[in-house]
Amino acid sequence: RDEIKLFAVTSEVLPNGVGYLSVNTFYNQQIFDQFDAALKKLKDAGVKKMVLDLRDNGGGLLCAGTYIADRFLSKGNIVSLRDRTGHETLYGGSDGQCSSVARPSSADYTGDLVVLMNKNSASASEIVAGALQDLGRAKIIGETSYGKGVAQTVFKVKDGGEVRLVNQEWLTPKGRAIQKKGIIPDVTLEDTRYGKTFNIDGVGAKAGQKLTLLIDGKRIALTADKDGNFKYTKIPPRPESSSVQGESKADLKGDAELKKALEVLQMSANTAQAGKKPRG
Repeated sequence: RDEIKLFAVTSEVLPNGVGYLSVNTFYNQQIFDQFDAALKKLKDAGVKKMVLDLRDNGGGLLCAGTYIADRFLSKGNIVSLRDRTGHETLYGGSDGQCSSVARPSSADYTGDLVVLMNKNSASASEIVAGALQDLGRAKIIGETSYGKGVAQTVFKVKDGGEVRLVNQEWLTPKGRAIQKKGIIPDVTLEDTRYGKTFNIDGVGAKAGQKLTLLIDGKRIALTADKDGNFKYTKIPPRPESSSVQGESKADLKGDAELKKALEVLQMSANTAQAGKKPRG
């Protein structure tokens, strides 16, 4: 049997030297090493602009979230907890791998950054995006995130069961609550990677009757069966994926959020270049 290694982090260098780094979950215990390796690979390639993709990332290890946020930050608090009395504390303290206080490191990425989110981005991914947004480190593009921002305390009971008590909520650096609100992007845009699935079942037509459906501006010709029923199903093709573990294959044509991210990064680069021009 071969060893199967699951990758939570994939990356690639896009045209014009833009780095693309996708984190699909924070549940993977190997995410710390995988993220550092992917980030180093992009930095070694000379990447100065980057897209961090957190779409469909439902969360996981909160330590992994604060760790990754810290790789893009040199200072500032990442996330805090607020209990029912209103008392606030930093998650994980200020030292160690689970620290919520960002510190400068030679492994950090300091170039331009844009973060992609969708309605399925939740929990730890919302904490990362919220911190980067609040601290002015990155623009957020996409859909408002899921809105999962509470902490649980687990108590063991004598019969072997557990009691999970929700007694705290997560706050972004500016004190924003995430629960049921989510992270609102700076640029709102629909996630178009998977297209729309249509499934239409119709009844009541005459046997053999010709029908025409108008879907997204296109005419679809159908013929009712002997019972007067008609059906139309359209399943869009899935995006291509790389056959190499750890490498991504971004859709530069059909991914509206990614295309917008590249535009924002290019505008940022143009603004920076304009600021460097000598004044006569």
